[in-house]
Amino acid sequence: MAAYKLCKSLLGSASCTVRNISKRFASKMSVREAICTAMDEEMARDSEVFLLGEEVARYGGCYKVSLYLMNK
Repeated sequence: MAAYKLCKSLLGSASCTVRNISKRFASKMSVREAICTAMDEEMARDSEVFLLGEEVARYGGCYKVSLYLMNK
């Protein structure tokens, strides 16, 4: 939704389809990076969000998706 609002303010509503937004604002990342980024963004947005489970801290979780989040 934030990307749509930004696109609309910059380009006008005619250019703000999902395809145009994704082409202009997307970056390439692996699935692991996308999951880690999403968890990081949610924890930054809401102080009540946290990770719970085995090996999510120092080990970095399954497939290292929570790697470096402990430091934040």
